[in-house]
Amino acid sequence: MCNAIRVLTHDAKEEDVKRFIAESQEVSTPIDKHNVDAVILVSVSANDELYRKIRKENAMNEALRELMKDDIEEAVEKAVGEAVEKTKILTRFEDGMSIDNIAQKTNVSIAIVNQVLKENGMITE
Repeated sequence: MCNAIRVLTHDAKEEDVKRFIAESQEVSTPIDKHNVDAVILVSVSANDELYRKIRKENAMNEALRELMKDDIEEAVEKAVGEAVEKTKILTRFEDGMSIDNIAQKTNVSIAIVNQVLKENGMITE
């Protein structure tokens, strides 16, 4: 797993990334899988273009998808939850509900309600 260090740099080489992905398929313990996931997340953020290129290659794409399956599912669930929450906030505001009541009904802080409303151009403060 010496490739783990190589893939963490901003200028990782394609062969090192591919080798790391292949080696990571061999880990079996939950802690090792967690560590591999962490390395991949950092490496992807440091080498986004390289990973996009590698993803186009089917075998590597499948390996990456399998490795990151739990993270992807968690991210999707979080994104959906946030979208639903934002939609509720926006809809309630459009229906004339006060910011205080929106915060209370959606179980979020007034600051979050204000942030969502500002991000969506509903208020300017």
